[in-house]
Amino acid sequence: MKERTILIIKPDGVEKGLEKEIISRIKEADLKIIATKKIKASEEQIARLYPQTQEQLVGMGNKSLKSYEEAGLDPIAQLGTGNPFLIGKMIRIWNIEYLTRGEIITLLLEGEDAISKTRTLVGDTIPLKAAAGTIRGDFSTDSALKANSEKRAIRNVVHATTSRQAYEFEEKIWFPS
Repeated sequence: MKERTILIIKPDGVEKGLEKEIISRIKEADLKIIATKKIKASEEQIARLYPQTQEQLVGMGNKSLKSYEEAGLDPIAQLGTGNPFLIGKMIRIWNIEYLTRGEIITLLLEGEDAISKTRTLVGDTIPLKAAAGTIRGDFSTDSALKANSEKRAIRNVVHATTSRQAYEFEEKIWFPS
């Protein structure tokens, strides 16, 4: 099914000069670039992009707690709390700081199964878990534990929408009519 999605090259991807490589991979995946913008995103735009509900924040916090558990580390020692909601709030703030620190490139893509193709192309959100050959697997080596210990977002080069509903929401932020 033909659909649209959004991919964002984050500040670390822009700083590394990965735009041409990422665009080449998009084209190889038979995705068409409908529109693109290079901008310095506002705090308001990025705040809208990241989870805001208690349920979403708890989900982010629980992912982080799972990383600590898998590594046998104490989140309270590094983050000062084991509360998933509070950890989610911290991560949200770090993500806003990360995406507003420099320029980003937003791309509106279209193609057959564009959302799943793009998700496969970018790889796992945590770069150390992303397969070789994916954008995150090839261009980022960051980990959730390292990011949390440094009290910052995971530097994973790109963002990609996760669903049709997410695309419709994000399109209003980046490519309003």
